[in-house]
Amino acid sequence: MRDVDLPDLSFPGVAFGPQQIPWDLKPLLFKGGAQVHARDVASMIETGKLGRPLIERIELLRLIRESLLNFVDGGGRRRTVASCIDKLKRFFRWADASTTQALSLITVVECYRHWCDALLHRARVGRGLLERTAYGYGSIVGWVLDKVLGRATPLIKSTRLRCRKQGPRAVSPNADKQNLEEAFAFGRFLLDLADGLSAEAIWGPLPLQILMRNGKTLELWSGLKSPNTLKPPNPNWPAQSRQAERRAAQKRADWQAERTYRTRFSIINLRITAEMFMLMGQSAVNLAQAHQLRMDQWRFKPSSQGYEIRTYKHRRWGPVVFEIYSKYRVVFDRYLQWRKAIFPEDPDGLLFPFLGKNGTPAQRQSDSPPDFRSLKRISKRAGVAFV
Repeated sequence: MRDVDLPDLSFPGVAFGPQQIPWDLKPLLFKGGAQVHARDVASMIETGKLGRPLIERIELLRLIRESLLNFVDGGGRRRTVASCIDKLKRFFRWADASTTQALSLITVVECYRHWCDALLHRARVGRGLLERTAYGYGSIVGWVLDKVLGRATPLIKSTRLRCRKQGPRAVSPNADKQNLEEAFAFGRFLLDLADGLSAEAIWGPLPLQILMRNGKTLELWSGLKSPNTLKPPNPNWPAQSRQAERRAAQKRADWQAERTYRTRFSIINLRITAEMFMLMGQSAVNLAQAHQLRMDQWRFKPSSQGYEIRTYKHRRWGPVVFEIYSKYRVVFDRYLQWRKAIFPEDPDGLLFPFLGKNGTPAQRQSDSPPDFRSLKRISKRAGVAFV
């Protein structure tokens, strides 16, 4: 058991979802603590399985935590802090296993340089690490230590790690034309998805059949496997196996008959993803902004490029939220009507309200945008390059 009063190295005021583990730098006070899974490390500390805390690390970790907290409080992105903590754990794991010098505020610069040398050696001898990845690890930890030590010159510049810049590529007119054609084809693919995933189609029978402009037809089973991938029943199966097969068939039929968020969330999310991509392609809104936009009293004000989208409250124009081209207004208006039909009880929520499994609202932090793996898979099936 520990007999030292340890400082609070957690991050109060930072909200975490029910499935997320709150950040805490306390495990890094113990040799081997950076190696243990975050769900198990607290109990191992309490039971003494990690031994005594390394008191020489206390001041270093206290300042690291203070710097990261100040970064968050100043509006810094949570994802950046999460990446910093992950790379710091890599640094401390190396220090636990590879150095004979105690890691402390006084020795951290020397230890850091030795770690960067080890990263470079690992990359150059081909042990599963690219040089640009090694530089990424070193630069992130160096950035944190720069804040802790108040350095004017980045610490990474005192190491042998270098960011190798790629030279400019010669792009031919044919390559430019191909890129534009792929972008236009992807845009048409997104419109086809939006056309095929109307409210009537989503709540209708499965599978959905979406005819694409390239002549292909997408078959969407919304969480079910295509019957073509299922093994046919074997008449020689024993009675117990035949009963299990009948239960599976009934469960499949029940899923098709149930028309709720639970059984339709995947195709609802697919339409939302397509609409989000179209908005980003038509406006200056980036992903970090798009997934946080909320429903409002949108007003369209003509501009030189098309329309300024403003908010409208209490008889006054609000600020410009984003701008769109004229032809996209019909598409955006249609999406707003679709969203109202799909989410009638959420008129003031997110503009792009992704659903989680079982049809519940997706548990996402405000700076954690959704991934687009399903859209990538669908575009591959449709024979369209993902742009």
